Amino acid sequence: MKAETIAVGTELLIGQIANTNAKHISKKLNEHGISVYYHSVVGDNKERIKGLLDIAVERSELIVFTGGLGPTEDDLTKETICEYFDIGLYLDQDILDMIESYFVNRNIPMVKSNKKQAYLPEGCVVLYNRYGTAPGFYLDIMGVRIVVLPGPPAEMEPMFDDFLKHHLIKDKTIYSRFVNIFGIGESTVEEKILDIIHQNSAVTLATYASYGQVVIRVTTMAKDEVSAGAEMKYILEALHKRFGPFIFSDEEETTLPVILVKMLSDKNIKLAAAESCTGGMISKLITDCAGASECFLGGVIAYSNQIKTDILGVMPKTLEENGAVSEKTCLEMAAGIKRLTGADIGVAVTGIAGPGGGSDDKPVGTVYISICSGAGKVKAYSFTGSRDKIRNMAALYALDMVRREFLS
Repeated sequence: MKAETIAVGTELLIGQIANTNAKHISKKLNEHGISVYYHSVVGDNKERIKGLLDIAVERSELIVFTGGLGPTEDDLTKETICEYFDIGLYLDQDILDMIESYFVNRNIPMVKSNKKQAYLPEGCVVLYNRYGTAPGFYLDIMGVRIVVLPGPPAEMEPMFDDFLKHHLIKDKTIYSRFVNIFGIGESTVEEKILDIIHQNSAVTLATYASYGQVVIRVTTMAKDEVSAGAEMKYILEALHKRFGPFIFSDEEETTLPVILVKMLSDKNIKLAAAESCTGGMISKLITDCAGASECFLGGVIAYSNQIKTDILGVMPKTLEENGAVSEKTCLEMAAGIKRLTGADIGVAVTGIAGPGGGSDDKPVGTVYISICSGAGKVKAYSFTGSRDKIRNMAALYALDMVRREFLS
């Protein structure tokens, strides 16, 4: 089913408020396997609304309007739709009673214009408003489904969710699994799953990304969770085969730090961190997660060479011969924090986050990450982007290196 949203309100066009309704509607529709092709915003003007309807009814099967259902003269959505489809309005006594009760219960006088909200299109399905005075409605007309909802998000969101449940999605429920991937870009992930995306299947895939992390949403519609699991089983197995250890979770949408904290806690492994260029970001990412006290002992921000030597035990000769940003320094930092705290594993990061400080041999973005649980391991990275991005990526890759150490 092809869908689109039309937000009515001049206040949206002049930037007075943001159109957050489109985000909620699109998210919910996509979760239910309904593709949203267009978002439109139009002012409080009958002719412009009708012009947009001319286009929408030709290209979409579901049109979701928001806004323009208030009691004032510039609230024109309902009246314009009725004129466009040549249908009349009737006074819904139940709605009028509800509106009157709304004002009585709040000890607020009801003005005559509020009665306007009780007039609804003939033949519509009324969508009741639990949090305001403007009812919505649903029309199935001329081969197009029209849903009209109030503009305020606090009223629109529950009304739209109820509409989906009771009028659009019946008998079956949407189930989703979230395959969380770290260390591969979104374009590469998509390229590896294009054949699955394009296959004619009851299971749909969608990808979206953030720093270093890509989420593949695997969705199907089924009568129950058991049936949904059977539908998605082949797809999930295929994804695990293609991405292997890059997948850090395949249940709910989550983050790498959350999964790492759970993994370390379940295995009773204690972690400590030695950070230079990340300046405490690794420690923050971990301690932001509930349960971090079960696995994280603490960290040292060894920004200066003196702290590296005096506290972490990095050899002065190592710094003199290799520099602070080097494999050997990073290895000794990881070993030092493990020894200092008594942790089962130490992780260390040193690098050049920029914008200055780089050289031909070690440009901005050069980062070394090391772990020490027995024999030390170290990896070199060349990150790009802003200072904040380089630091964030370094911290996340450090957590991923720890995670991979304990996969088996």
